[in-house]
Amino acid sequence: MLWWLLRYFGFRWSRHRVPGLGRESRWFMRQPFMVPRHSADFLGFAERLTRDRLGSENPEQLKKLLVHAFLQDLREAYRRRKLRGLPRRRGRRRTAYVTVLLDNVTEANGGWELLRLINEVRNETGALDPLLIITASDERPPPVAEPAAGAEPAARATRAWSSWKHRLPGRWQMLAGDARYLFIDLPKPSAAITPEDAGVWEDRQAGPVAPPWIARRGVLELAVAALLVVSLAPTAVKVDEYRGAHCSFFRAGLSSGVATKVVDGQCVGYSDNARQIFGENERLRQAQLLVFAENAKAEELHRANPGRAYVSVVYRAGLTNNEHSPATAHAVAEELEGVVIRQREQNDPSASVKPLLRVVVANCGTGMSAADVVTRDMLVPLIEGDPGILGVLGFDRSVAQTEQAIAELGAHGIPALGTTLTAVGLADRSPLYFQLVPDNTQQAELLAGYTRYVGAPKVTIYHPPLDPGNSYVSTLVEVVRQRLAGIEVASQGWTTSVGSLPSPCRDPARRSREIVFYAGRETEFGDFLRTVRSNCAEPRKLPRIVADDAVSRFVAHAPDRNRSELNGIPVSYVGMGSPVVLGGQACVDGRPGALPGGGPALDAFCAGYADLLRDLRRLPPEEAPTTPWAGERVGGLYDAAAFFLDAARRLPVLGVLPVRWPRTGRRWRSSSAR
Repeated sequence: MLWWLLRYFGFRWSRHRVPGLGRESRWFMRQPFMVPRHSADFLGFAERLTRDRLGSENPEQLKKLLVHAFLQDLREAYRRRKLRGLPRRRGRRRTAYVTVLLDNVTEANGGWELLRLINEVRNETGALDPLLIITASDERPPPVAEPAAGAEPAARATRAWSSWKHRLPGRWQMLAGDARYLFIDLPKPSAAITPEDAGVWEDRQAGPVAPPWIARRGVLELAVAALLVVSLAPTAVKVDEYRGAHCSFFRAGLSSGVATKVVDGQCVGYSDNARQIFGENERLRQAQLLVFAENAKAEELHRANPGRAYVSVVYRAGLTNNEHSPATAHAVAEELEGVVIRQREQNDPSASVKPLLRVVVANCGTGMSAADVVTRDMLVPLIEGDPGILGVLGFDRSVAQTEQAIAELGAHGIPALGTTLTAVGLADRSPLYFQLVPDNTQQAELLAGYTRYVGAPKVTIYHPPLDPGNSYVSTLVEVVRQRLAGIEVASQGWTTSVGSLPSPCRDPARRSREIVFYAGRETEFGDFLRTVRSNCAEPRKLPRIVADDAVSRFVAHAPDRNRSELNGIPVSYVGMGSPVVLGGQACVDGRPGALPGGGPALDAFCAGYADLLRDLRRLPPEEAPTTPWAGERVGGLYDAAAFFLDAARRLPVLGVLPVRWPRTGRRWRSSSAR
């Protein structure tokens, strides 16, 4: 019924309208000449104006219609305002009447008839028009309704114009036939101009009035251009800033899964698709693309089976400005690769009971320097607006900004899972924080046990400046000193460069039984090894070198690991993913039973890792993983993703997630350990 009514009334509304001639058709049907209401619509009126029908129309009315249409065109050209009262610049630029000069006007050539028709149309319609007609004729006009006023000499034209202007309203009201006429007698042509005529010409300045400046050509355009430049300048600067930081500006606005901002020249934010890829390292970018490809596949599987659980997690780390520390970029890439392996396991079309996993990659800048800003301004609003996001994992490294981010997430009831953080006291920041690996206390216990096992008489701790903002190093040095009670402990710190440290081989005493413990970041470990080895002709004179868990990033980067000047230096370091590392080449090849007692979980990981390596071998040789064991960070994130997936499986109803976890009073417990 509604469709029928719309069709009926729509047809009735549009059947008499001609596309593109709406204004013209309305004018013709409303003007007074030729009685347009005798026609049903505009098309019928237009048909009366055709050659075959003109014989049945009043010729006088037809002529007035033509004159009226001509004057209406002039009115439209001089119209000062558009519809709805907006100013019209073209009309405001026209400040003088259209002047028509007619010479030798007679009754025979139709000149006087044209003037009469113009006068009558103006009287009958009352519409103003911008037309001034100046005629020259040797004869008087034909008789009009009232006798024409006497012609004034040209010398008194100004006085005659004033008098005519004063009488015009009354004569116009009376529809006088000569209401619009002003007759001036011109003198006979002569070589000289009389003084009276010369004075009149000197008093009158011919020429149109200058239009308002805003109506002049180019003024408004220039003003608009200047306004656009001023208004768009901040945006242009921002776009240039984003482009310089390899940050998506326009494309980010087209995707709800992308949000970015530039902080200290770095592109930070989050992304769940290829519209924004963080960092410049090729392996790191490839890892993100693999994650995003699995995101798209998970979304497609969920669309095909809406009843299947579909959950999300946020992975956060420092993904930018690592061009001078590719080991850091490769370590982050390893973690994303572990997530990819887990996603591929879940994206099995035949396993409808497995929850699908979407991963949002968040960049917090070099060294997690923008972790607090990204959390507060971007991740918290994202997670609170999407109950399908179970929590945040990763966190990269223990610094003050990471601690603030953990506290911010806890204040909003958002779970946080640290995968490699070992600083002491992080759990105090949030009741919803859990870490997969032990803190620095356990690392110190391992070092103490190893020291006693090898019988080392002395341990020298090498560390960067103890900055409270770098809680990883400061807490590590503190607990190592505590756990090495009863053993001689020395500290050797550096302020600007690790290369300024003295080499142990400068001491003539034999130190091969001692231990030097490197408690710093991976970025300076290579220089540390060069410093330790300098002035050592025999490597066997070197003390035992033990490094903290951060050095696993250095080990994961083949170009650093394979430098010739480091050849022959034995190094031990604290590892956080021993099962995947001990699986060795068998795990890299994807063979089951790579580690006795590893179980089905390790076999599944090794099989997925072998498949992943086929994709990564397309990378340049210096970027592709080459170790004869699986990266420990790959295994770590593989387990971390499983942590959240296990939580999703334990929910009462698959696919229906709690809006938020409780903010206080409850800590997570590990359901499995690597």
